[in-house]
Amino acid sequence: MPPGLLSPRGEWRLPVWNTPRRAFPTAVRARILKRDPICRACGVRPSTIADHIVPVAEGGTDDETNGQGLCSPCHDPKSAAERARGLQRWNERRPRQRRDPEPHPGVIG
Repeated sequence: MPPGLLSPRGEWRLPVWNTPRRAFPTAVRARILKRDPICRACGVRPSTIADHIVPVAEGGTDDETNGQGLCSPCHDPKSAAERARGLQRWNERRPRQRRDPEPHPGVIG
């Protein structure tokens, strides 16, 4: 069992994501933003974020061909959807504990 997934009481809890986010190496990021000066998603705003087209967590790489320039308003919802998919995958992998229901403390005998 991976460490940190059980509380001291033995209950499941979400892991703490305290590692830094995965970013392109500086030189690759610079090349992506130079190649895509305008956001690839909306085609209107300047690119300020070098985004992984296929997230590393889903098998993507830090190669320049897996990068695209995005503006923040286009990047934020994409990242939120990726986080939701990651949480869903995590929930599907974790084993389910079956607990018998405990009677309410206010119920008499």
